[in-house]
Amino acid sequence: MYYRRTVADNRRHPRPLAQTGRVPLEERQVGRRPPNIMVVLLTGVMWVAVGVIMLLGLTTSWKWAVGLFSIGVGVLFLRGFVVAVLRRDRQP
Repeated sequence: MYYRRTVADNRRHPRPLAQTGRVPLEERQVGRRPPNIMVVLLTGVMWVAVGVIMLLGLTTSWKWAVGLFSIGVGVLFLRGFVVAVLRRDRQP
């Protein structure tokens, strides 16, 4: 007969880490994983390039709105790239 341990049983009689196969708490990463900085950089450069192409290529009057919006989104991605690089340099 198969016996399944309940959550309460696990709390009363915890298994050693070697049996569970888990990484000790000190070695785990807490929170979100850092982004791949090259993807963030490439995305930011692409948004800025699209914004410049819109400003130069479109002939309508609303080209300023979409062009500046695209450049603004690209600047936000580039800011995220800079923050990720600075965080990576600070980590031991």
